[in-house]
Amino acid sequence: MMNLVVSGMFKELETSHKRPPIRSFLRTLVIVPSGSGYCICNEELHISNATEEQVKVFMSVSMLTPIEAGTSVSLISTESDSSEASSSRDVDNETKNQMVAALSMHSGMNLQWSMKCLQETDWNFDRATMVFTEIRMRGGIPEEAFIK
Repeated sequence: MMNLVVSGMFKELETSHKRPPIRSFLRTLVIVPSGSGYCICNEELHISNATEEQVKVFMSVSMLTPIEAGTSVSLISTESDSSEASSSRDVDNETKNQMVAALSMHSGMNLQWSMKCLQETDWNFDRATMVFTEIRMRGGIPEEAFIK
């Protein structure tokens, strides 16, 4: 059995509001094996207004300058499995900015440190969250990474 949780934010495009609202969502799926594949046996979707903190993150990411491919940083040192990691050349700048915001919300790190973590893991979000969790448990991430 797998439990998949996806969260994020979006701006409504088709509304009568002068300023389209920013929404937060959380989608949970319970997936079980079925024959030679899988079947979703339960699904929940929650949509709400974004909190002030989420709106700040959302707006700051949309205002980021484009991220240059191949920028080097030294937040962590990991061995990268190129078969798993998607190359930074394969990810467009808008997607990178969304990944930075999502990692910041997930980890509590500020945008700068979230970007460093993603760059160091070659923009592989799953790997970045795993590496963050491992290093955080060892106390290896400085407190300045959490100052917003």
